[in-house]
Amino acid sequence: MHEVGRDEQWFGILRRKRLRSPDFPDLAALQRAIHQFIAEWNDIAHPFRWTPRSFDKILAKVDAALVTTTDIPADAA
Repeated sequence: MHEVGRDEQWFGILRRKRLRSPDFPDLAALQRAIHQFIAEWNDIAHPFRWTPRSFDKILAKVDAALVTTTDIPADAA
């Protein structure tokens, strides 16, 4: 995976796992949440391995999205 893609993926996971609620009483609480996430991530992190099944799942999602977008009438946009 491209370096930028990995960074974007990691920050997306951080946002979903720790920064979902914007209710941090102060900057220190936000920093603690981020540091806690990093510590937990480092304990469980492993390289992503592509498998035929994961590739097939991605292709199925793309196909479904294409069907959905091609079903929209041209005058509806």
